[in-house]
Amino acid sequence: MIVIISGDEMKTHLSEKSEIILVIILLITSLYCGCTSKSNDEENDNSSGSLFSYTITGIDPGSGIMKNTETALDKYQLKEAGWMLQTGSSDSMMEALLENVSLNQPIIITIWSPHAVFGVTDLRKLEDPIQIYNNPNQTRSFLEEYAPEWKDIEVASDVIASIVSNDFSESAPAAFSFLHEFNITDRVQSDWIYKYSIEKKNPQSIAQNWINENRNIVDSWIQNNSLDLGTSSLVLGQPPWPGVTVKNQIASLILQEIGYNISITNESAGDVYNDLINGQIDIMLAGWLPATHGDYWEGNTDKLAIAGINVYQTWLGLAIPNYVDESIGTIKDLAD
Repeated sequence: MIVIISGDEMKTHLSEKSEIILVIILLITSLYCGCTSKSNDEENDNSSGSLFSYTITGIDPGSGIMKNTETALDKYQLKEAGWMLQTGSSDSMMEALLENVSLNQPIIITIWSPHAVFGVTDLRKLEDPIQIYNNPNQTRSFLEEYAPEWKDIEVASDVIASIVSNDFSESAPAAFSFLHEFNITDRVQSDWIYKYSIEKKNPQSIAQNWINENRNIVDSWIQNNSLDLGTSSLVLGQPPWPGVTVKNQIASLILQEIGYNISITNESAGDVYNDLINGQIDIMLAGWLPATHGDYWEGNTDKLAIAGINVYQTWLGLAIPNYVDESIGTIKDLAD
């Protein structure tokens, strides 16, 4: 059977077919242009954020420096620019840094000093014009109120305090006297952290070797060891940070030498403060005050006391490897 199509029907058929083909062409062109536009946008993104994939490599969620960084994201309008804060741990942050440094790749991290990282690679500390992380005037005011014996020390940021319960000087006089004198430089603590984190040495060995090599310093800390022990056993709180891990071993050996039985409890910083308040822990040697651990201190000053300041000079903030774009010098630059 032969079907005869008239000229008009043929025109209608071709017209419909042409319309379909035209629609398909338009769709393909639209998709192609969209992809090309997106690709061009990405290629033309020369912002500071794109250099770091808009990601700040952080540590434990809820830690003081992470809270400060969340504040920085808001105050410096980094969230609006697309930045995000990646949580992890001190170890994962170090691993990410070392990997990127080995590949000469950009990375931005939350970091503090004392820390071993400054002995591994050259880092550029980003300036913090708003003083979210480092506020020496705030620290001086804090010391004048809560630790007046140390109000005239030179500070740049938080101090690291030896925190105890408010009746500790009476319940453990000899231990309190030691903590009152116990003080090291940020360089010494950084060296401890380097040996522990980078050289992977045993913290007990690091502590014993340091004491053996610095006997005169240790003796100056315990010159009043004729004081009563008070309680015979003490518990030290230990957040998961390399600095306090070695420091607790140093303190434990010295307190044992004085005559105490010592145990160490590993838990988060928040739990250490809670246990200090509840009397389950006696000593915390990693009290970054007044800013970093301010949330833990405020509201508990009737239960907690500062026995001493074991490190005067600290720094906290964001840092990048020195080989990264030299025009990035402040946190504010990250929004550009």
